[in-house]
Amino acid sequence: MTRTGALLRALGLGVAGGLLARLLMRLVTLVRDEEPSFTLVATAAITTIFVLSAVGAATAGLLPWHWLLRVAVLVVTSFLMAVGAIAIGISELQFVMKDDLTTGQWVAVVGCAAGIWAISAAMPWIGYRWGRRARSRRTTLAAPATA
Repeated sequence: MTRTGALLRALGLGVAGGLLARLLMRLVTLVRDEEPSFTLVATAAITTIFVLSAVGAATAGLLPWHWLLRVAVLVVTSFLMAVGAIAIGISELQFVMKDDLTTGQWVAVVGCAAGIWAISAAMPWIGYRWGRRARSRRTTLAAPATA
C-alpha cells in the first residue's frame, strides 16, 4: 500500500464510519418513537469529524518520527471525535433514562450507543495501522538490496 493509498483508504473509512454512526443515531431516534430531526449539514459535520480522525491517524502512522510524537499527533487528530462520541453517548443515554422504554428498546438503544463508541474507537486504530503499514512497506521497498 502506498502513502496515497493509505490516506485514500482512511478517507473512505472515515466517510463510511461517519455515515454508519449517523445511521445508528437515527435508529436510536426511531426506537424512542421520536420525530427525527436530522439535517444534511449535521450529517456532513459528523462525517467530517470521522474523516479527520481516520485520515489524521493514517497521517500519524506515516510520519517517520519518534513513536511518542506519532502518538501525540494521533491523540490530537482523534480528540474531537473522542469528545463527540462520549458527549453523544451520554446525551442519548440521559434522554433514554427519562423515557419509559421497554426492555427491547433499552437493549436497542444501548446497542446503538455501543456501536457508535466502537466505530469511534476503530477509526483512529485502523487509520493508524494503515499508515504504519504503508510506511513500513515504503521503508522495505527503499532499503538497498544486500548480496
